[in-house]
Amino acid sequence: MKNLIYQGVLLGCLFVTPLESSYAQTVGATVGTDPGGAQADAVEQRTALPATDTKPAEHPRVFVTASELRDMVARTNVPGSFSAQIFSKLTDQVKAHLAANVDWDAVYSGCDVEKYLYSFSYEKPNEHGDSASAAAQLGAALHVKPGLLPPSGAAIAASRLALYAALVRAGAKTPAGAPTADHAATLAKRILLDWASRGLRDQKGNYLNRAEQFCDDQDHFIPLTQSTVALQISRGVVYSAHAQDLLQSIGAVNARETSKLDEFHEAMFDLVREASNFRFMLPEVAKDPHRTCERFSNHAAAGLMGMLSIARLLDDNREFNAVFHGKDPTIPVALSWTAYFDHAIYGEMIDRLPATKILALTGFRVTVPSKHRSLRRERSRIATGMQIRRKGLATRWAYWRTSIP
Repeated sequence: MKNLIYQGVLLGCLFVTPLESSYAQTVGATVGTDPGGAQADAVEQRTALPATDTKPAEHPRVFVTASELRDMVARTNVPGSFSAQIFSKLTDQVKAHLAANVDWDAVYSGCDVEKYLYSFSYEKPNEHGDSASAAAQLGAALHVKPGLLPPSGAAIAASRLALYAALVRAGAKTPAGAPTADHAATLAKRILLDWASRGLRDQKGNYLNRAEQFCDDQDHFIPLTQSTVALQISRGVVYSAHAQDLLQSIGAVNARETSKLDEFHEAMFDLVREASNFRFMLPEVAKDPHRTCERFSNHAAAGLMGMLSIARLLDDNREFNAVFHGKDPTIPVALSWTAYFDHAIYGEMIDRLPATKILALTGFRVTVPSKHRSLRRERSRIATGMQIRRKGLATRWAYWRTSIP
């Protein structure tokens, strides 16, 4: 399911026109209504949807647009609606963040990739071993103030706070006693600026920029273990990029603050790109035929999602296209979105993978091709089904994935 969510996010990054119409036009052009006939050839020969410059100049523009925010607000303001219920949960979560006994100013700089995962990228506590001991170690590493708890998923909290602020500013009705948009936006900005100013640095105070700078909890560099860097950092980066985008949309950050956040996210783009390349070319994975699927797993999807999100945030079409197509020699991307999509979703490797692997990657059970059903037909069937799944995920991502843990 995680793979499908990541793929839905990527689709959200690629479209800025209304998702329903974009999806309909795309399916009509590439798949058609006869997946077993001439249209199957089109699916087989496709490379990827083209990256375009049609995105709006204004914020928000990463996972949601201003018109989509207004649509959310309209649905949220309908009493008893599903959207109203979700917004109520979001309000409660924002209240909890604002009242939490958490040192939101605490950040981590060091080599332990898991400490970034649990402090910046991921809300759930570390369940490996003694959770209390893990929390104490995290607090010590982040130099948490006495009597306070370390942050858990700081980027997620910032994104949630920023989303709430943007929805309230756009007209979402709040109950009596609910947090104000300014209150939520202030904490979101504080979290982001703290990480941008002091987080993810090496001993010289420079941003970390390659996988080899990371380690395990024993300060050991193990290539296969550190191949998770792109995944673990990108899990948080999509939220921090989303949060900055929303804060800029409501004018909650000034020019100096925006410049600092841009610098941070540009550095994270470079780190995730290098770490993604490191993992894709890692001999332990690349040269082991039994681990072929791992090159196209959620690790790859998360890295691509993180890079595309940042390129979208910074309005950097060159970086966006480099990640999308993988053809810019000045911004090398070992596994582009196009290649990932064709391998992991459209079934380029179906004839080389067992049915169990295909089921894990796509959620579709593959039957053995016969003279009545060619392999090409089978691929087309999967492609059509995945387009339908992507549509539902993409149209819901920005709201429910950021709002609900």
